[in-house]
Amino acid sequence: AVLHDPLITARFLRFVNSAHFGLRKSVKSVHHALALVGPVMFMQWLCVNVLATLENSLVSHELAFLASQRAKFLESIGSELKTRKALPEGVTVTSLFLTGLFSLLESVMRMPLADVLEGVPVDQDVLTALTGGDSPYYPWLTLMDQYERGEWESSITTARKLHLTERDVSAAYTKALDWSSIFFAAPHSAQSR
Repeated sequence: AVLHDPLITARFLRFVNSAHFGLRKSVKSVHHALALVGPVMFMQWLCVNVLATLENSLVSHELAFLASQRAKFLESIGSELKTRKALPEGVTVTSLFLTGLFSLLESVMRMPLADVLEGVPVDQDVLTALTGGDSPYYPWLTLMDQYERGEWESSITTARKLHLTERDVSAAYTKALDWSSIFFAAPHSAQSR
């Protein structure tokens, strides 16, 4: 599927050859690129790319950038807890990524979330959290919102309830910002690296 779409092929190869990966030699084959990044990262990249191309306006572009940043932020803190074997039962790193990615989908698409996600197989707990209901994913959205708004004391309190330190949250946010910047870099700046 990637090979049959020249735009996706070019974007994917640009992503794999970006400074993020720090490769010594350029990757020129999609098969080699897929082998390097693996299926999970490729699917994340594809989701963000699709979101970025849904609406071609400055506001939508900024919302897509923020959604990708939120996705990576939640995934990063989830991965940190999973490494420590402290990720709450019933919460998965993949669903955390989707929670962040879909958290602004209603604004990007300018449609009710239920309509946008109709027929999309998303964990019910994720959907519940996205619509403001009580679910295992809601505290993660709360942390993300508090941190983005600069509510430092509240975000530290929420982070501690999730078994995260202030340093964990800060590192994940920085990582997410860097990661999202790779996807949304202008083509000429990505090639000059």
